[in-house]
Amino acid sequence: MTGHGAYGEFGAGKGHSTGAHGGYGAHGEAAPYSMCEYAHAMGQGPGNLREYWDAIRSHDRLIGGCVWEWADHGVRQETVDGREWFAYGGDFEEPVHDGSFCIDGLVFPDRQPHTGLIELATVYQPVVAKTTDLSAGTVRVTNRYAFLGLDHLFLQWTLRTNGRLVAQGTVAPLDVPAGTTREIRVPFAAPESRPGDETFLEVSFRNREATRWAPVGHVVASSQLALTPDARARPPVATAAIGPVEVEETATAILVAAGGSSLVFDHATGMIA
Repeated sequence: MTGHGAYGEFGAGKGHSTGAHGGYGAHGEAAPYSMCEYAHAMGQGPGNLREYWDAIRSHDRLIGGCVWEWADHGVRQETVDGREWFAYGGDFEEPVHDGSFCIDGLVFPDRQPHTGLIELATVYQPVVAKTTDLSAGTVRVTNRYAFLGLDHLFLQWTLRTNGRLVAQGTVAPLDVPAGTTREIRVPFAAPESRPGDETFLEVSFRNREATRWAPVGHVVASSQLALTPDARARPPVATAAIGPVEVEETATAILVAAGGSSLVFDHATGMIA
């Protein structure tokens, strides 16, 4: 479904790939273009949110789009022992239904967020922090607001090594006008690290004052910046010395064996047994 024409004020479409959506942005027409549905929040969805918004932010013509949909359509029920659950298609023994197709929201029926909403909020966030020279405590901050500077926010930072709190503090005021990128000095000292240590600088941008929609300290945006190389990186393994890999599958498990070692994966959960 795509709207075009010489007299339309804007164009609209649905279901384009991320590449095709970028193509609409590069199209010669000047009219704004929106996707009435670019993501479906069903099951493990929605997906490719960052890729869609990379395309949208790369072209002035692209003005965003809609996610299908806000909330799961489930009916609150209770088990015989009093535990709550949400019923959907087929749970009432009705012969005609759409199964779980009404369970496709960003929030559960009780409005608790799905992980998809957390990812979407991260993609939408109006402030982005990236690394420049973290050894010197410098962070590059981009203000995506069209009109607001960042003086209504303060930066809260936390330094963690292997999940353990090392240091924390705040930075304010933030002088980053709308639509600009500036470097911000975060006053921390990088800790000494041992091989295998993982150290992260976590930064969040929070309300300095209460608003109609959020209290003081509400997190508007956040980023996690690595100070150490990825500790998971390892040199390649010489597979020739391991020998052939043998895979055996049963009704309940998958057995993978090589070089005197073996792993058993539960067929139902994918967990290592």
